[in-house]
Amino acid sequence: MPQLDALRAIAVGLVIASHWLPVRQTFWFNGGIGVHLFFVLSGFLITGILLDARRDADAAGVRVSAVMGRFYLRRALRIVPVFYLTVCV
Repeated sequence: MPQLDALRAIAVGLVIASHWLPVRQTFWFNGGIGVHLFFVLSGFLITGILLDARRDADAAGVRVSAVMGRFYLRRALRIVPVFYLTVCV
């Protein structure tokens, strides 16, 4: 959904602006708004992914635990390399 991608970009922009602008220029907002917006959108998108995967698993006769295992494996393969790169840097 491109609209949600735009909202996530706005949320990230709010967080970056709150970190880089002087305090007197960010008195009307703070990065917390962006963080909350980002987490709400991420939760919505991840829930949609999980519900779609469960529906597909039920239709194919696959166990839900196998679907969850694949979900967490994909998450780990996406997050762990960036985590270790950040730690090393």
